[in-house]
Amino acid sequence: MISVIRRTGSLSACLTATLLAGCMALNTPDQSATLWELDTGVSTLDPVPAEARLGGNLLVSRVRAESRLDTTSMVYREADFEPRYYARNRWVENPTKQLQMILVDALESAGVADNVLAAPTSLASRYRLDTELLALEHDYRTVPPEAVLRIRLRLLRQEGPEVIASRVLLLREPMPESSAGAGVVATNRALRQAMDEVRALILDAARVTND
Repeated sequence: MISVIRRTGSLSACLTATLLAGCMALNTPDQSATLWELDTGVSTLDPVPAEARLGGNLLVSRVRAESRLDTTSMVYREADFEPRYYARNRWVENPTKQLQMILVDALESAGVADNVLAAPTSLASRYRLDTELLALEHDYRTVPPEAVLRIRLRLLRQEGPEVIASRVLLLREPMPESSAGAGVVATNRALRQAMDEVRALILDAARVTND
């Protein structure tokens, strides 16, 4: 049996589904599997005034990640230097693909550029956002346990190309209990914060490039 969790804004709903699927155990083999989505829980970011947006199209590149993260397996840690994978929980789709589309949807809704495009595309763009997923895991070494999200961002002008802004985001969100479901809810809270940080990065760059 495979259960797909499509909304993660409600902790109680997530944990109910988690319990039904037997997902409280971290590493016990089982025939069942629960699939989880990355989801910021909101459809839009605060809109950007027309005069403050990037002048031109923005291309959101495919998100890069190391092989241990470029997979549907979900990572957790109980000890230093020992990443492990849940046996009965995984992402419904590779998180790098999910993250790219979340970025496109969020930045398009905010209106940070004339148009926000997802790579690959044949349409021309003046700017490009490169993203690297550095960490996406549940950390049980802390009390309370935490969801960890770490992302490297680079905003480039396509001519050159020229890096006009860069930032590494590290977000840690407490988990209300030690379970995969609680970790996903906390991860999505961190992801919502990350979208606000990406919006701020682009706005700061637009002030410089538009002057």
